[in-house]
Amino acid sequence: MNNLSHTQEYYLCAVSPKGSAPTETVAVCLIISGVAEMLRAGYLTRDEKKRLSADNAKPWDDMLPYLTPLYEKIIGEKKPQTIKDFVEKHKYGLEAYISAIVDSLAVVGAIGEHEIKGVFTKKVKRVVPVPKPEATAAVIEILRNEFLENGKLTEDTVILAALLDKSGLLGRYFNKTEADALKTRMKEVRSSETYAAINKILTAIDDDTAMIFTAVIMPIIMGD
Repeated sequence: MNNLSHTQEYYLCAVSPKGSAPTETVAVCLIISGVAEMLRAGYLTRDEKKRLSADNAKPWDDMLPYLTPLYEKIIGEKKPQTIKDFVEKHKYGLEAYISAIVDSLAVVGAIGEHEIKGVFTKKVKRVVPVPKPEATAAVIEILRNEFLENGKLTEDTVILAALLDKSGLLGRYFNKTEADALKTRMKEVRSSETYAAINKILTAIDDDTAMIFTAVIMPIIMGD
């Protein structure tokens, strides 16, 4: 599992093993993660107004096939959009993107099946793909090693930790003492010149999540 991207790893950690659809918060973080990955790889650019486009970026070469549906949606817009505007428009239209992530994880054996049964009967209504527990555990072990056991921090793991924190999922895998220690290490990363490059990405994730959660998630929670 060491060769997975932070988007694939986030999916394994964030999606319910019982087959529930991703929550709005998880869906937003999957978009933010995918965009961050494409910006890092040079497939997308951001202009001075933080609008996303493929202008002055390298051509899509399908090296990241699980991001293809998201990439095509972004460049398919009539005019460049900020990530907030994009999420507001597409937060409920991610089926192809989610399926592509699942397919990429199935290839490496990280996806299993879960049977959804009727409420009043044991009859199986449908079978849905879900993360295998051992695949998720392997990702968490990497997080634990790098953040809590003084391992060498990698960019993908730092971004994954930030996404799990933003979506309130650290407590699913770490007790309070461990989560606090992880957050302390993350603060050290943010204040270190050694991690200047990754800090730019973390700052962008901070800005994106704050803006999107305020404009998109909070109205859903408040019932607006």
